[in-house]
Amino acid sequence: METKTLSLDCTDYDMSLLQVLAGSHDENLDVLSTAFRVPVVLRGHQIKVLEVRPEDEEAILEVLNKALGIIDERLELSTADMKYLCTLAKAGKLAAFSAASLKPVAHTKTGRPVYPRTAGQAALTQAFEDSDIVFAVGAAGTGKTYLAVAWAVQQLKKEKIERIILTRPAVEAGESLGFLPGDMKEKVDPYLRPLYDALYEMLGQETVDRYLERGIIEIAPLAFMRGRTLNKAVVILD
Repeated sequence: METKTLSLDCTDYDMSLLQVLAGSHDENLDVLSTAFRVPVVLRGHQIKVLEVRPEDEEAILEVLNKALGIIDERLELSTADMKYLCTLAKAGKLAAFSAASLKPVAHTKTGRPVYPRTAGQAALTQAFEDSDIVFAVGAAGTGKTYLAVAWAVQQLKKEKIERIILTRPAVEAGESLGFLPGDMKEKVDPYLRPLYDALYEMLGQETVDRYLERGIIEIAPLAFMRGRTLNKAVVILD
């Protein structure tokens, strides 16, 4: 089968940014190499892709250009980002992806920006801005809860809201936890660990505990939400 060598000229980029593209120990280039089964190397200001099949040429170039776009936008590129770009490219869906849509949703307690990592997450965070009620459905670990909490905390910091209410049905999903002792909050807490984890990362545990005491952050089972007045609040039903 006829193959060719692709060469992407990146003389407009500082070498430090090209190192971000390559990743630690070239791990990002290895992701591209594995996805398309081609050797990929960084030589000075050029990225060379060897033994490229004609049907893969456009997709590989598109992945590299979109990856550089992400670096332009936020000065970082993870292996997860590269895997996602390769998946979109192989499915023929990368053209619709825009790095500009991956704007920071919030900042953690340490100042680290929180970005949506995929086009789906970018659409979710945009929906938070555009709609009063948002339903997010997806597998565990796809960022639904984390992004919802991050966005809610950002609205609280901007004083656009006065309260964050975390609620869920007080029933098991699958395996039974049995009888849970304590007051209402203590009974519901085990079900809300992902929400707490995100809150601690955004605000720190001391601030979260203080907000819980003052009612700025509230924990409630869904059955207790009937008849509530929810002015200037973000309600997260997990």
